[in-house]
Amino acid sequence: LKYRRDALMQLIIEEPPGHLNFTVVSAMGVITEGAKGTEMAASYARLRERRGVEVVRADTATLQSVDYNAACVEKTVKDVSTPWGWVGYSQGCANAFRAESMMLQGTPEQQRLMSSFRCRQLLFSAANGSAHATCGDWKLLRALVDGE
Repeated sequence: LKYRRDALMQLIIEEPPGHLNFTVVSAMGVITEGAKGTEMAASYARLRERRGVEVVRADTATLQSVDYNAACVEKTVKDVSTPWGWVGYSQGCANAFRAESMMLQGTPEQQRLMSSFRCRQLLFSAANGSAHATCGDWKLLRALVDGE
């Protein structure tokens, strides 16, 4: 009851009951099992049961570059046949933003993938940490080359 009195709650748009023709592309954070992951499994199951929304997990990987993981997100989107949006968690936000950027700036085929894109949801976004990780990756690679 106390939440209903909150002024921000008045901004929530009530969705009509029923199933939606929509797919969520899930991109999880740094520590993930990719497509086999179980992050948010209960929430995704409830979303499928109550709203008919399909969820597909991008097969992103731990200790891979943003570009690698973005390509994994794009590969997942290629198999989606409904309007879609993405949910990113932590580093998954950066991966999905990069995938968006690659598709929007890419080939005509990549740009067509974005024609059915509808929305994004960022959960505990670490999108701003990507630059630090990329610079750290370059430094580590240079150190390894110099050490050899």
